[in-house]
Amino acid sequence: MAIDSARSNFLVLQLEKLGSSGASPVIMRTIGAFRVQELPLAALCLFVSASIGLAGAQKKSTTSSQDKPDVLLTAAMKNMSSGVWSVNGTVTFKKVINLHGLLSGEDFDLSMEPGVKPGVPMRGIVIKDKAWVCSDGETWHAGNPNDRLLYNWLHVPIMADRNLPPFEKVGSEQRNGQTLLHVRLKVPEKKINPKELPQYWLVLDSQGQAEYIGHTEMPMFSQARKEVMYCSFDYAPAKEKIAPPPLEPPVDDKAYGFNDIEQHKFDWKGKIVRVEVTPKILGSEQIGEDSYRAFLKDTATPNHYGMVEFPHDALVKLGFLKKTVSGRHALEDLEKMGVLGRIDGKPVSFYVEVIPIGDKPAPRTVAVGGKLNREADGSVNYTWELGGKRAVQSTPPPGPSASGQSDTDSKSNHAPTANAVSLLDGKLTIAIPPDFSRDPDDPKEPKTVAKFSGPDGAWGTVLRGTHGLTPDKLEGYLKMRVAEYSKGFNWLPKDSHLQWLEKDMVTINGRKWADWRYVPMLEGTKDYSHSPVYTRFLTTSYKGQLLEITFTSNLNTDPKLKEEIDRIMDSVQLEE
Repeated sequence: MAIDSARSNFLVLQLEKLGSSGASPVIMRTIGAFRVQELPLAALCLFVSASIGLAGAQKKSTTSSQDKPDVLLTAAMKNMSSGVWSVNGTVTFKKVINLHGLLSGEDFDLSMEPGVKPGVPMRGIVIKDKAWVCSDGETWHAGNPNDRLLYNWLHVPIMADRNLPPFEKVGSEQRNGQTLLHVRLKVPEKKINPKELPQYWLVLDSQGQAEYIGHTEMPMFSQARKEVMYCSFDYAPAKEKIAPPPLEPPVDDKAYGFNDIEQHKFDWKGKIVRVEVTPKILGSEQIGEDSYRAFLKDTATPNHYGMVEFPHDALVKLGFLKKTVSGRHALEDLEKMGVLGRIDGKPVSFYVEVIPIGDKPAPRTVAVGGKLNREADGSVNYTWELGGKRAVQSTPPPGPSASGQSDTDSKSNHAPTANAVSLLDGKLTIAIPPDFSRDPDDPKEPKTVAKFSGPDGAWGTVLRGTHGLTPDKLEGYLKMRVAEYSKGFNWLPKDSHLQWLEKDMVTINGRKWADWRYVPMLEGTKDYSHSPVYTRFLTTSYKGQLLEITFTSNLNTDPKLKEEIDRIMDSVQLEE
């Protein structure tokens, strides 16, 4: 049975708890479909069992010798839940990604190569709710602390606080004066490629107790890429601490224009200044895989214009665009495409780093953030929020839910303010909450209208079909998909099943939709609120083709996320 993008593989990578962009979503690209038979069930069960509780239901061996590898591995993971750990390794699929850096709890300082710019690693730092990204080797800009792809790749293998399935001892070996115990997932199959099984090399002390995980090799399934990725990581205690990048405060509190920057470009080399511009963007150009250049008019002088470079979705967060687009476009083009942001209102200010380019008349101005935050210790950081709020705050009124819940009693009225995402030339609108972000569009995926990344690996997609689907065929399509999914998945533990929460035809604003939702459930349980992989679909016929919206909690088991996904789906508005 083919795994499609919505359905639940527990070894998911996207900023995802099992191995996800997040540094930036630009890292994630779908390369092709992957069938579940190609990934041994054993490789999946390592984390499936922890998420659904399979391991707790397994019968424990009465002999301590068989339990010992599991006990040692659990102890090593627990030891690594505190302190700072260096990590170095590779993730291999159709190419090799080199990773290295530091982990400390949920904080990290990690680099990836290749990065966005050829020959330059991409580096991301997250400390609590602060994030910074450097993709050109020179400038740091504000990042999103929820972009955790690199962290999740490296952290999932050492993640503590979970019940593990049985592991078996393979042998012991000496490396660099240390004793390492080699263990791997225990499976009944005898003829299986060890590469397909999670394996650990545990560093032992003189008493034979586990100190930490020195090395691991394991397959992970990338939901974004729909393929298996083979991971090989080395870990060791680190003496360094994770620290923010050396960002300076602005030269002063004054707002400047582009002519001021030109006049002081050598004095302000490497410095940060505040720029104030009119609220409407005059042009946009994609200049890199994850960067854009905007043509703007400042407010300091009547007729001074300038170009500013912005990372990934900063133009959207600052309200200049509804979404970023590839290519080069003037104001009129952006308006026709339906992506133009605000067109009037108060001036907008943000912070840029000044980078002179030899003796050229205009220096590079690279935006680093929209808001300056001064910390108690005297350090500063920049975020892409203006005045403590996101620049784009418009929220469409939520549509009626499939359960008939009215706007008055809907929980969405008490939810954090969401951002309206406009798709299909403004015909489709979805209210996306602040803890979800839109991924960059990928021209290699023509059927994908949009992708979204959420907390702890939650994600969503909007897909368009190409084989035709008329409204009268919609109910038959729903029955076909329900029957297909009801057969089950190879990744489900034997004592669990797929529980259908809803599989009905509903009418929203006069249009028929198929509303179908499921969640994996252990046999004998009734409460699904803390189960992972809560997945909801809304499917309809739009202009004679399939239109399907999917959001899933993935491994996140927080009941509030399930409510948030329902609010997202209930906000969907589609015009003909």
